[in-house]
Amino acid sequence: MSPANVLVLGGGLTGLSAAFHLARQLPRAANITLLESAPRLGGWVRSDRLELEDGEGGRGSVLLEAGPRTLRPNSPALLELVNLLGLKDELVTVPKTAPAARNRYLYLPPLTLLPSTLLSALLTPFTPALRPLLPAILREPLRRANRPQGLEDESVDGFFTRRFGAEFARRFASALVHGVYAADARELSVRAAFPSLWAAEERGRGSVLLGLRAAGREPAEDVSGYDVGDVGEAVEGVSVFSFREGVEAIPRAMEGYLEKQGNVRILKRAAVLSVYADEGDFKVPSIELPPSASNPTHIISALPFQSLPELLPDPGLPFLIDHSEYSTVLLLNLIFPSFAHPQGFGYLVPRPEGGYGAANDGPGVLGTVFDSVALGEQDTLRGVTKMTMMSGGPYKRRFGEPYLPEFLAALREHLGTSVPDPLYHRFVLQKKCIPTPQLAHTARISQLRQALGERPYAGRLELVGAEVGGVSVGDCVRQGREAAGRVAEMVRRGVDAG
Repeated sequence: MSPANVLVLGGGLTGLSAAFHLARQLPRAANITLLESAPRLGGWVRSDRLELEDGEGGRGSVLLEAGPRTLRPNSPALLELVNLLGLKDELVTVPKTAPAARNRYLYLPPLTLLPSTLLSALLTPFTPALRPLLPAILREPLRRANRPQGLEDESVDGFFTRRFGAEFARRFASALVHGVYAADARELSVRAAFPSLWAAEERGRGSVLLGLRAAGREPAEDVSGYDVGDVGEAVEGVSVFSFREGVEAIPRAMEGYLEKQGNVRILKRAAVLSVYADEGDFKVPSIELPPSASNPTHIISALPFQSLPELLPDPGLPFLIDHSEYSTVLLLNLIFPSFAHPQGFGYLVPRPEGGYGAANDGPGVLGTVFDSVALGEQDTLRGVTKMTMMSGGPYKRRFGEPYLPEFLAALREHLGTSVPDPLYHRFVLQKKCIPTPQLAHTARISQLRQALGERPYAGRLELVGAEVGGVSVGDCVRQGREAAGRVAEMVRRGVDAG
């Protein structure tokens, strides 16, 4: 029986993970083509090393991230990938006891250290900035269950308002959403964006905190089905991690592996215009594709949903996939001469009291990461302070030429101290980089999966990515692995039947 032809659309983390695991599971039973429209793989993950002087004659390098900069060790699929790619010796870890793990701030104002545990919350001085925090936390387990009967979803803001109060939701829930989704908590689906919170309320019989406490007593996710090697031991007691050359070490290593496989072909600067489903295979008209990719038996699409209505001319699918919204983020990487600032991971800025349209929005800063505190080990240039400011998202500002003094003024205001002129800075505009699931998103995804399981697709078309199963690096890696497993199983069944 001739090999199956599998086409993977999208060379970001999810698509790369899918191709990587397909190549491992089907070294001879499938031809795999990975298609990416950009000139590089990795998607939003981008790590750049910059040679720089410190202003006093010293030279060295710093690592700049244009996408995710830290990873959590709670994803077995991610730990497995680190092991399989041989990246363990490249790890840069942040222990749970480190300031970057324990100290996180909110600009309320002023810049305020958040309690890291319930005990520390009880012992925290009752400052005006934290006044809504402690009473809201203490009252929540005592509140009666108040989810309306039959409610299937609600906004993150509505969820926190219902359980903790409106001011808690504005100050703390909006900041949480700024840090993860760069979005408006009033528009984001809690069930899609933070499913663990929705589940915690059910587990706690109405109380989110009691549900989270019960979940904390449950065993950690079983890693027995994953080949994590000794990476699990390497990240024991670790809060977050990265690599010496940044998060892009992962897609670079996957690309290197795939290039060595005889049954894998990677095409960059290449795209398809449409996909037609047949009973036996798919038709993918494109002058750029080899015959094996033009008539694939299986497709794994890791493309953003915004591109799918035109790609899949199926009257039933656009209704399910054409509801996606995205956040656009403007990043500002900053390298300063070393100066004193709070030692921690960074800070987030809540939604303004007057909303995002307030006249004093300024640059619309969502938060700032103190990169030197967490990942200073990546840099060889000493005597500098590295930070990254994030702006945009729900502020809906028009991104013209960024104005550096405006951002530096905001940073000085947030830190409450003077800030030196930077030795180096760069702005990176990431357009529509984070999907922001709206209400009823999980229901639409469920309907979409059902539709793809029926003919003419019959499970041969997989739609995966941040919009389907989560926006974290671990989520994306896991989805690619799972999709590859399902396709590999279908191919094996076809081989056995043949």
